[in-house]
Amino acid sequence: MCRVALPEMRRYKYNIGLATGCIASGGTIGILIPPSIMFILYGIIAEQSIGRLYMAGFIPGIILVIFYIITISVLCWRNPNMGPPGPKTTLKEKFISLARGWSALVLFAIVIGGIYAGWFSANEAAGVGAFCCLLIGLGLRRLTWQGIKEALLDTARTTAMIFLIMTGALIFNYFLTITGVSEAFANAVTSMNLSKYVVIVFIIIVYLVLGALMDELAMIFITVPIFFPLVTGIGWDPIWFGVIVVMACVAGGIAPPVGMNVFVIHGMAKDVPMFTIYRGIIPFLVADAALMFLLVAVPEIALFLPGLMK
Repeated sequence: MCRVALPEMRRYKYNIGLATGCIASGGTIGILIPPSIMFILYGIIAEQSIGRLYMAGFIPGIILVIFYIITISVLCWRNPNMGPPGPKTTLKEKFISLARGWSALVLFAIVIGGIYAGWFSANEAAGVGAFCCLLIGLGLRRLTWQGIKEALLDTARTTAMIFLIMTGALIFNYFLTITGVSEAFANAVTSMNLSKYVVIVFIIIVYLVLGALMDELAMIFITVPIFFPLVTGIGWDPIWFGVIVVMACVAGGIAPPVGMNVFVIHGMAKDVPMFTIYRGIIPFLVADAALMFLLVAVPEIALFLPGLMK
């Protein structure tokens, strides 16, 4: 996204801090809105329904997009030079532009709608989605034999990586179970008679710190087997906690003083100082914090759609 969006933002003279902060923050939303590898890994480790996790992440993801839009609007309202207005377009031109992305919208509706309606499981949805992609590619005459070959090779590499991570996570989870570490940790925290809100705030802070040190998948791999028994033991919903974990990983990926996404952006835009990127990210971190506060205060935001699933 940095290679695609940053040159365009520079061409329209956007503030470089706003541009890089927007890309770094917006790039993390993909792991919250389904389909998401993070939810798959969490679901396997915590033994929760991946379909319900997908549905649980949908509304918070949309809310986070709205919060980011509000953040950008406020910043540009206070200082119009941060985001100069682009050329005007008619409503017809906007609809024509939107129509060009019909294939992605149709594919999303089939996969997510099918899971929500109970027509197929998350695993079956993956197969349906791949088949629909094949049909769309052939129908639009954009898919070649070379493209199919590259897609299969890329899928094989990604699948091998995910299976290796899941195998390690399950082994780690098993050792924690037989050694009693998770249970002992949960009992120790429970015996302190802390409020469940204090506990969840502590866990979120831990994820923010870890986000400066490791990848999101590694965070889930290490922390979920430890935190999951504690969180469910004090009364939090396991599906809701999955959304909190992914949301905390979203914020941790851009939080100072490190933030993995910041280094990715800086690596592709070496002329932009790190301090400038961090300064541009701060308003979006406030939006992340607002969403996490909202999820803790009103868990039904994440649990509404899973509760309606068949």
